[in-house]
Amino acid sequence: ETVANFLRYVDEGFYDGLIFHRVIKNFMVQGGGFDAQLHEKKGRGPIKLEAKRKNKRGTIAMARTNNPNSATSEFFINHIDNDFLNPKSGRDGYAVFGGIVGGGPDYAVLNAIAKVPTHTYKGYGDVPVKAVVIESIRRAATAAPTAAPAPSAAPSYRPSYEPSLRPTSNPTPRPSPAPTTTPGNP
Repeated sequence: ETVANFLRYVDEGFYDGLIFHRVIKNFMVQGGGFDAQLHEKKGRGPIKLEAKRKNKRGTIAMARTNNPNSATSEFFINHIDNDFLNPKSGRDGYAVFGGIVGGGPDYAVLNAIAKVPTHTYKGYGDVPVKAVVIESIRRAATAAPTAAPAPSAAPSYRPSYEPSLRPTSNPTPRPSPAPTTTPGNP
């Protein structure tokens, strides 16, 4: 349900023009719910929590409120391993559903976003001073298999999409409903 939810937003172009509204270096970058003026973009209803994978560096997970079944469109990318966000006895965790494919140079965009200057604006913390805009997120084209795929040791959980991100200098954001503000609850 988590991957299908995200891909439905992708296919609808929902994320086009939204921003990473919460950026905390050595933690995560969060986006998918606000435009550059911090106007909230309403998504569909919440989905059921499917927290089964670990919040490792470069993985993408659904943001939510304290209600474990409250995720809608917002997501975050883990800048480091965030084991305290993993599900375990007595803790619901956060639903990891994808990740940055590759490594090394593929983390350059994540690292660039994670180090942008942030400020507190009208009580909202960790908002980039200059908006980091998601120009678009689209599914990546995939080639048809030429032979039956070999069985793998672990199933793949990374959706096929390619985010296109760039920092911009948009007008100063205006206040709107507060993004999640506690580091333990992206």
